[in-house]
Amino acid sequence: MDNNKRANIIKVGRELLAEGLVARTWGNISAREDDDNYLITPSGLDYITMTNDDIVLVNITTGKWTNVNRPSGERAVHKAAYEVFPEVNFVVHTHQTYATAIGLAGFDTLDITPEEKERLGGIGLAEYGMPSSDKLTNAVTGALKAGNHVVLMLHHGVLVCGTDKDDAMERVRLLEKICYRNVCKTAQNDKFTIEQTEYDNIKIVRSDDIRSLADKGRAIISQLDDISQMVGEKIEVTDISSINEALEDTTAVLVKGVGAAIKAEDEDDFEALAVLMQKMAVVKNYTERLSVDITISLDESRMMHDNYVNNYSKQKKQK
Repeated sequence: MDNNKRANIIKVGRELLAEGLVARTWGNISAREDDDNYLITPSGLDYITMTNDDIVLVNITTGKWTNVNRPSGERAVHKAAYEVFPEVNFVVHTHQTYATAIGLAGFDTLDITPEEKERLGGIGLAEYGMPSSDKLTNAVTGALKAGNHVVLMLHHGVLVCGTDKDDAMERVRLLEKICYRNVCKTAQNDKFTIEQTEYDNIKIVRSDDIRSLADKGRAIISQLDDISQMVGEKIEVTDISSINEALEDTTAVLVKGVGAAIKAEDEDDFEALAVLMQKMAVVKNYTERLSVDITISLDESRMMHDNYVNNYSKQKKQK
């Protein structure tokens, strides 16, 4: 067992959290163990409490694993990266905000220099497929086979391949810097604050981007599958006096003149929802600026939300 590789995976997971490139347990990280196997983060276990023993060893050919933990549901795209690129030894899947925005709108006109593209190892776009689906795996595999070490996954996030941990993380950070440069014309301020309300289970999230979206007074159809999972297919708009009633059947609403209100059972969920609301606002403001109307289908959003409520959230409580 290569404990150094396992420790590197955990270290990267904590770096992604600290830098806001993932929320909660979303995203996943892997490292090639040898010619036949790779190590990957387990499904639904947070990076802060994760230990070396939690990391799962998966056979590249058979897909079988040896651990009490299930490997990440996105293991198939990691497998594809190791099969397509013999030189790749580390793979990171993030949900980073600005690259996600570019994946939804602006990829064809992305302002990127030839030198930046070379440093990324090529950048491609994969059409949407629901998390862990064959459709997603096939779309990402196609983008990898086209020679791209960085793949923007529509509605979903990014897959980044590197020769080692440092190479992969350098590409993750460079990608976000490039995409921020493209999106920042509409991103007013990527900082947000979280404030307690009179209700123990409700907090307010404030940022310029969220408030500008709320003040438009229109419900938002989900553009991001992590929003679909945790909130649902639509984010409604209310006013500050009605947030308790508005949150009876959902976990997040936009609040005119304020920002957003979120409902959760613990601090982990509050933080994840706050990150997602800011990401949602940046992405929505950007796509509206470009007059791009792109959403996830209501049926797919409902399926993801039902799966989250009935499986993932229960799994989290058990752990």
